[in-house]
Amino acid sequence: MIHFSINKNLFLQALNTTKRAISSKNAIPILSTIKIDVTNEGITLIGSNGQISIENFISQKNEDAGLLITSLGSILLEASFFINVVSSLPDVTLDFKEIEQKQIVLTSGKSEITLKGKDSEQYPRIQEISASTPLVLETKLLKKIINETAFAASTQESRPILTGVHFVLSQHKELKTVATDSHRLSQKKLTLEKNGDDFDVVIPSRSLREFSAVFTDDIETVEIFF
Repeated sequence: MIHFSINKNLFLQALNTTKRAISSKNAIPILSTIKIDVTNEGITLIGSNGQISIENFISQKNEDAGLLITSLGSILLEASFFINVVSSLPDVTLDFKEIEQKQIVLTSGKSEITLKGKDSEQYPRIQEISASTPLVLETKLLKKIINETAFAASTQESRPILTGVHFVLSQHKELKTVATDSHRLSQKKLTLEKNGDDFDVVIPSRSLREFSAVFTDDIETVEIFF
């Protein structure tokens, strides 16, 4: 059964980042949970709303995390409630312990809170997408592309194709992005320094804006797989 201790603030930051992909009003109730997977290498947090998925890894080697793993396991917890509880805890260090099947005790300072989780086997498997040569972009460049195109996409679901940004990579390095709501159009063309596998795909503008918010300045590059 799971048992680890961690720097509360770093853990909370990772939880909030992962929560950006989670909707409390999802038609699939299990997707309102956050998956916590504890291995010898570290802790993986997974959140998804069926369209956007975020996987956040906290390494055992991350000195800032102060991560001490005593026993391994996996569990689902209601995301919003769990994050509110963690944020309310007083101390710098958080102790997370499964005392019996899917029952968690959180200890921080003199505070102790018990939560009931769910079996992680209920969580949908997140599809892994890989390419022999992923598209590698500087984070600043990708955010610039999103900021300069996503605004032109439609917000009307009556024409779903127009709610996304059209990404096309040709000749392995010629990138073109286009968005329009049929009244205005934004288009960018770039020749990339690094090659990637050609693709032609429309990505929902809402998803792009969510990912843009997740990409912090300390992330230098982003690998994109289609």
